[in-house]
Amino acid sequence: MEHFENGTVGLNISGYIPQVINYSEVTVKLFYKYTTYRPFMIDWSMEYCQAHRVGKYNPSTALVMKIVEESLPELYYPCPHGCIETPYKYTHLNYCKMEQFENGTIGLNFSVYAPQVINYGVITAKVFYKYTTYRPFMIDWSMEYCQAYRTKKYSPSTAVVMNIVQESVPYLYSPCPHGNRTYNVLWLFEPRYIPETLPSGDYRLDIYIRDSTNTVMFALQVFGSVRKQGLIG
Repeated sequence: MEHFENGTVGLNISGYIPQVINYSEVTVKLFYKYTTYRPFMIDWSMEYCQAHRVGKYNPSTALVMKIVEESLPELYYPCPHGCIETPYKYTHLNYCKMEQFENGTIGLNFSVYAPQVINYGVITAKVFYKYTTYRPFMIDWSMEYCQAYRTKKYSPSTAVVMNIVQESVPYLYSPCPHGNRTYNVLWLFEPRYIPETLPSGDYRLDIYIRDSTNTVMFALQVFGSVRKQGLIG
């Protein structure tokens, strides 16, 4: 704890969380000292990931979310909090966090250093639908990027992936070889990329990039909900 001259009290902490967090319960409980400290008035509990994704709060959750947004803005972004499968063997992840903009667009802001030259990179994209647990659903695509870019001959699923790469991350849309550099990317996944045929529900999108030895170079999970009005988080 730190106490500043203006009377403000601050908690200075540093924590390393190696696992991806898709569920985070925040509890706030107030105690009043009689002869001992006893519970007093405030006893709140909220699941942060769901609250941020849905955006509908009861009064106590609204207050907690407002405090997080104002006092801890570096933590106020959608789950998951981090990329997956880290640390990577041949690449180094500098940072990775999700951001959501006012127009509903979701962005992945990440920086990864790839010291080796890459002439082969398999991109896989797989969608999961939440029943009681997340299960594979409809989309299971895989493509080798370097060959696809070189030959320009695409299957329908490869054409979709290449189009998304070209439009949403033009910084990466270039011929191989890749690597031997640091990639600083803000990847915007716009709602128009969501097929209109997807039923309402909660979804998870897994994306992997692997080299010729099937070693993961980068991976992420994106969680969102589809409703009649479209993607809401």
